[in-house]
Amino acid sequence: MVLHRSKFLHLALASFLATVACAQQPAELGRVVESLDSWVWTLHLHDDGAVWMTTDDAGLYRWKGGELRKFGAEDGLAAEGVRDLRSAPDGSLLISSLTSIYRFDGQKFEQLPAPETKPLPLGELSATDLWFTYDSGLNGPMRFDGKKLFRHPLPVSPDEERYRDQIPNWSFSPYGAYTVFRDRQGHIWIGTAMLGAARFDGKQVQWFYEPRLSTTPRGGESGVRGIFQDRKGDYWISNTRHRYTVAKSRPEGAQPNELILDRKPGFPDAATDDGENFHYFHSVVEDKDGALWFACGSGGVVRFHDERVTRYLLGEGEYSRAILLDAEGTVWAGTYQGGLYTLVGDRFELFQASKATVSR
Repeated sequence: MVLHRSKFLHLALASFLATVACAQQPAELGRVVESLDSWVWTLHLHDDGAVWMTTDDAGLYRWKGGELRKFGAEDGLAAEGVRDLRSAPDGSLLISSLTSIYRFDGQKFEQLPAPETKPLPLGELSATDLWFTYDSGLNGPMRFDGKKLFRHPLPVSPDEERYRDQIPNWSFSPYGAYTVFRDRQGHIWIGTAMLGAARFDGKQVQWFYEPRLSTTPRGGESGVRGIFQDRKGDYWISNTRHRYTVAKSRPEGAQPNELILDRKPGFPDAATDDGENFHYFHSVVEDKDGALWFACGSGGVVRFHDERVTRYLLGEGEYSRAILLDAEGTVWAGTYQGGLYTLVGDRFELFQASKATVSR
């Protein structure tokens, strides 16, 4: 009789402790949804394999474990218009919006204090610092060292005078950063609103400008929206006309803050403004076979491999803004107004969580 009672008390205590432990576990943030907003700005692959998406509505989306989850103000993320994401070495996620910057540690969202404005840090660039955009096109590059946020105004471009002559009354700064990219050497590249591309190597900022990097054939000022370095070491900047390498010598008369790049042909039939394969791009990824995938706006998604171009339309010709290669090699594409797509076989299909073929 005593033995049975002892077993009963033991089971009751174990049940009570389990209940307390469950009660102490924080409730999972976010809510499960079937689809996301049609305006997709950014796609980001976290180190844990999750795919994060930013859209034009408030909040943030995550695809992980076969589940699409949305995070918003009710979860502690009161950010309007998230535009940039970065994975930190400690596994957290840095979230940059139009109005604020947050950090997500997997359990909670924390709004970071306002950035401190300082000159660019001279010396060896830290591999763990996160460089990103904040309210893209209106601020210079931002940096997070794991503890503090910094805003770094860019030094004067050699093309500022040319721009002042063309547009005396600025409506916004031509130095605004549209994209920030870390290359294979650890150098930081900044695509600006009107002044081309800048490279910071820890010692100095050097500038590279060509008219077609920032201006479209119709005369619009598009800015440099995309920069990428492929595994061969070639740089792709803004459009598909050229690929570039850093020159080994400098021409006589070059200014110290000019970045000298050697040009090579980019896509075939992209040498002229009306070339079939001349596209401006927003983002690029490279797959395991060395194929490059470009999000080319109204040109859809373009694959470039072995000097051959393959173009993919999204839906009824949606404007592609973001491109991502997930941990399993699936290509994702985000669009303006057309939603999110994934490559299934030889075509892109609209993403729906319940019908998704991607396992993560």
